[in-house]
Amino acid sequence: MSDADVECNRLAAMLDVDAGELAFLQRFSTEELAKLRNALAQATIARHRVTFERMARASGLLPGKVAARIAHDILGPEVIAHLTPFMAPERAAEISRRLTMAFQADVATHMLPESSSELLAALDDSVRQAVTRELLRREEYAVMGTVVDYLPMPVIESLAAEIDTPWALLQVTRFVQDKSRLCGVVPRFDESTIAQMLVLATEHSQMAVLRSLADALDETPRRRIQARVMQSPPAVKTAWDQAGAALDVEEAAVAS
Repeated sequence: MSDADVECNRLAAMLDVDAGELAFLQRFSTEELAKLRNALAQATIARHRVTFERMARASGLLPGKVAARIAHDILGPEVIAHLTPFMAPERAAEISRRLTMAFQADVATHMLPESSSELLAALDDSVRQAVTRELLRREEYAVMGTVVDYLPMPVIESLAAEIDTPWALLQVTRFVQDKSRLCGVVPRFDESTIAQMLVLATEHSQMAVLRSLADALDETPRRRIQARVMQSPPAVKTAWDQAGAALDVEEAAVAS
């Protein structure tokens, strides 16, 4: 599944339509589709802002157990995802402790990370880790990668420890916009993990992900990846060089 397919599927879920109905959108880039999804979500929140603000105030008057039951049985994950930015992070975190990990993972797929970063940081480590494992099980790599841009660095490093396969690491990295935020994560990769990620990136035409990652890293981890490339099969080296050349062309186009 391509990045564009992932974004179309997320748009379909947001609009509650079959993904096939949005096939015409696949001619747009992943970035354009992500901007469209984000704009639609922001428009939904803005349209119902007064209602969300009232609901947030009302939830503060309820015992946490009751608020969690209403969230789970009545409001549902999409409404909760849009409601939480209007709640105090500590209150939202309190309610989250009473919700199932499956429900919280559902909420995560609808959240706008830029509006919910304070809540994400306020959650208990155990909750964040459990939700991360559930998202991994569902292969919700786009959700996980997008949120990296808005989490505190120590939280990123903690959650990265839950990602235990080179394939999952590569897929999550695809959706991280600011790859320099992975500077504290990459040094933890062992040589086997780096080697497997390089092979997987070659096999699935995703080497640009690792080239972009390497370019964003400090010198020591960058040189470590480059050294591993030099020890890799010829196909990996070729893919690495081609990805670098393509990125150079893109940068030149942007600069002009």
